[in-house]
Amino acid sequence: MNPQTPRQLAEPLSTDQQKEFKQQRERKEQIARLRAANDRFQNAIAAGGVSQPKRRQPPQMKTGGIIKKTGVYTLHKGEVVVPATRVKSVDMALKKDKKKPLKK
Repeated sequence: MNPQTPRQLAEPLSTDQQKEFKQQRERKEQIARLRAANDRFQNAIAAGGVSQPKRRQPPQMKTGGIIKKTGVYTLHKGEVVVPATRVKSVDMALKKDKKKPLKK
């Protein structure tokens, strides 16, 4: 930041200087809000008012079937995941052995 003379300080600000001044003020206000929020959060932790959120267990495919949503799943020993591109050939093999196909 350049030091300004009293004469420069008395002159009206240009549009660019006004924008810069406004941005600096907004940044300072935002920093003040973040510091206040951080202080409240730290106080809540110190008082024991903040706990870790409960972690949800990933869904389990207990009976098998088609995965309807991309995500994390729990797999158990002995289970097999078959890519969708391979299901048709697996179904054909199961039909050949007179077993129930994977598709519904």
